Amino acid sequence: MIKQKRQRVETLQAAETGRLPSLTWHQRLTRLLVRHKGIPIGGTLLVVVIGMALLASWLTHTDPTALNPLGRLMPPGQGPLFGTDNFGRDVFSRTVWGARLSYAGGGPRIPAGCAMDHAVPRTQPDGNGVSPQFLG
Repeated sequence: MIKQKRQRVETLQAAETGRLPSLTWHQRLTRLLVRHKGIPIGGTLLVVVIGMALLASWLTHTDPTALNPLGRLMPPGQGPLFGTDNFGRDVFSRTVWGARLSYAGGGPRIPAGCAMDHAVPRTQPDGNGVSPQFLG
């Protein structure tokens, strides 16, 4: 009750001065997620794909490299979830195991690239070429 009264007073004071009241981190995050609806959708998809990559051995029961010439080019739903390719390999297991390999190979490179971006000084070009002004 006291917190609500304090927030009302801050809101009224902010309205008088023309500036927004200070928001907590939770209120700022909620406002950001409500304004940009793609953030929760993209975050959910990212969590699902990473979860599938981490649980690849439990989600698939077939070897992604096993050949089955008799079961080649099967459409989705007849046996394998995503069907089979030209060599009879299960496309779903290849997709899940491929995601696992992609995250294992690319995961360490992302922080390294961010560190390099901050470590290497950048220059700002001017009208006559590149000037030696470093950006921070």
